[in-house]
Amino acid sequence: MAGSTILAKARGMQPAREFARAAEGSGTVVGDTLPSAQAGPSLTSYPWLEQWYPVGVAADLAVDRPHALTLWGRQLVLWHGSGGSWACFADACPHRLAPLSEGRVVDGQLVCSYHGWRFEGSGKCVRVPQAMDARSEAAACSNRRACATSFPTAEAAGLVWVWPDSSPAAASRAAASSLPVHPDLLAGGAGALKPAADTRVASGGEAAAFINIGGGWLVREVPYGFDTMTENILDPDFAAAHTGPCPPASHAGHTLFAHHGLLGRREDAVGYAVKLQGDVSLEGGFVSTVGATSRSMQLSDRTLEFQPPCFVRQAISPGAQAGQGQPALHLRVRRALPPRPLPAHHTSYADAAGGAAQRLLLGLLPRWALHLYTQEMLDGDLTLLHGQERRLEAAGDWRSSFFLSTPSDAGVAAYRRWLNDMAGGVAAMPWAGGGRLPPEDPSHERLLDRLHQHTERCPSCNTALQRLRSAQVAGAGAAATAAALAAWVPSADHGGCALLALAGGAVAAVASWMLPLFVYKDYIHAER
Repeated sequence: MAGSTILAKARGMQPAREFARAAEGSGTVVGDTLPSAQAGPSLTSYPWLEQWYPVGVAADLAVDRPHALTLWGRQLVLWHGSGGSWACFADACPHRLAPLSEGRVVDGQLVCSYHGWRFEGSGKCVRVPQAMDARSEAAACSNRRACATSFPTAEAAGLVWVWPDSSPAAASRAAASSLPVHPDLLAGGAGALKPAADTRVASGGEAAAFINIGGGWLVREVPYGFDTMTENILDPDFAAAHTGPCPPASHAGHTLFAHHGLLGRREDAVGYAVKLQGDVSLEGGFVSTVGATSRSMQLSDRTLEFQPPCFVRQAISPGAQAGQGQPALHLRVRRALPPRPLPAHHTSYADAAGGAAQRLLLGLLPRWALHLYTQEMLDGDLTLLHGQERRLEAAGDWRSSFFLSTPSDAGVAAYRRWLNDMAGGVAAMPWAGGGRLPPEDPSHERLLDRLHQHTERCPSCNTALQRLRSAQVAGAGAAATAAALAAWVPSADHGGCALLALAGGAVAAVASWMLPLFVYKDYIHAER
């Protein structure tokens, strides 16, 4: 990122770069091809706290109340101040350390609910009700110790961003560091289903507008770390275009196995190779492409881009087929916020050109329906990643623990080299209170708890859940009322009562079937 480069130069350091590339030949152990020097200590320290991080979907955050959040283990409070801008404080009132997230937003100021102290968006205290007179109140408010600890904020691409540094130089450094917002992200925001006015240049050199196909941003708190999430996304989940006489096939990444029946079938898996494009750098990350090793498959313009510290973009541009016109560009953008567990931000786009049918379909589908599909996809990875990262933490070293024997693991190896060899690994991260993971949880009910991980925080899904609960009660009540009328009222229209009972029962049954989709749905790989 630009901010990382500026800071490295200011400290007199050269931006660290990784020149080793993963093996491209089939059957080569990727981890064994790395120079031994790369297994040594970090070349420099990555400025984890001097970065922009997305902390919430702007459209989903109420502006009339504060919101508690955690970033790098630090408890923060996000609130909407005067002038239409977001503010972020440490979640502790400077008076007696009461949580400001339990406070109120009044006239564009944050009011602590414990003693009524008021703060402006800058963190300055403007009211101390306990003061004896105006003079003593002014003296108390002017004392720097009365100020709330403030962090720079920004809003872009439908997300609210926080720079988790409160030092005197934080504001100027944050202003000098551009937000890590690609043109892809500017193509839409939370709930945006219409083609965006923003454009980007597609691989063919033509400008392409985008349409959000994922129901806007989806945020879910998952029980594993952001480093594990990033590694998982860099294990590509692309499907392949079929060009030969053999049955349709896709690459053998984790998708066809972890998401069998949802994103392809495990029976269709074939080998593929990931190749790095250029070098891996501390501040710039890396870009890789995906290529098939099967002659029955055609792949083109399929890229995975990792931008530090936690941005991954997947772009898929299938090769044009005969009679199918121009290829469409598909994008998936994910960001992972660094608590443990972490909120993961996910959205998807597709080329809006020529997609009239797609736009019509997306216009008819509610946002919660699109979120349900993404929830199912996240469930397929969740229990696996929750267990994997705890085993890696216990083992200690990814090089001796991972057996990366094929070129498909080049992206994963590149990320682990960036994280462990260049950025210092988990031990170098600025976790508040320590960064060790909690014990492994064997309960699927807790791990796959959609209600607390997503539904309660998503206005669209929460509204759908409440309506389903009402429909369940109303349907059951209508069915019971119709049955009672038919049984106890001789003059009742038995045919009408039967229809009402059937309709009420059907509504209750559908609502009862859909309710768990917002609360908890088990995902058992052995049964898929």
